[in-house]
Order: sequence, then C-alpha cells, then structure tokens
Amino acid sequence: MKRHAVRNLLILQIVVVVIAAAVLFFVRADAPFAGLATLYGGAMALANTLLLAFRTRRASVEKSSPRSQAAGLMVGMIERLVVTLVGFALGMGWLGLDPISLLIGFAVAQLAYTAGGRSLREAAVGSATHQQRQR
Repeated sequence: MKRHAVRNLLILQIVVVVIAAAVLFFVRADAPFAGLATLYGGAMALANTLLLAFRTRRASVEKSSPRSQAAGLMVGMIERLVVTLVGFALGMGWLGLDPISLLIGFAVAQLAYTAGGRSLREAAVGSATHQQRQR
C-alpha cells in the first residue's frame, strides 16, 4: 500500500473534522466544549484509518497463506471495533464530552474516509496485484 494514499486520506479527514469542529463551536454554543468533542470523535476515526492501513499493509507484505492474511485482517477489524467502543466510552463517560458533537465528528471523518477511501483501496489493490506478479 502506498503511504501517500494514506497520508492524503488522513489530510482529507483532518480538514473535514476541523471544519466540522469550527461550525459546531458556533452552532452548538450551548454545549460545553462542542468543538473539542468533535475533534475527539474525528480523532477516533483517524485512529481507525491508521489501524486499517497498518493491518492492510501488514497483510499485503506478509508472504504467508491467504488464510493467515485474512486472520490478520479479522484481528484488525476486532481491534478497530474495540478502539471505537473504548473511545466512545471514554469520551462520553469519563471525559463528559457532548455526545452529539462527538458523534458528528466521528461521522464526518467516516464520510471523508468513504469519499477519499477510493485512493486507499486502489493503492491496496495495486500493491497486492504488484506482489502477485512478482511471485
């Protein structure tokens, strides 16, 4: 997987989350730390993107069986789920951040991933195809 594809996707997510945080800072002025909660939700989505890129890169680089590569991707899926659940629990429970703002930050970052993830998928498919040709 090409690093520039991951970098571009992360930049897109960061820009979208910062814009959403600025908007929510003014729109939800009644909610305490609405902008911070939005940034926190976006950071959780960024962590998911990084974990997915790490696991995908690791699976594509390994010269092991497809079964072990699939198992590694499944571990990554569970890892991302746990990170997300713990992140929401910490953000809403322990830190007491505004739940709506936190969810909006997470959602806009995920939407940016969906919009910009095409380059990431193409990079992953391209590197997998390139590795198959080398074998």
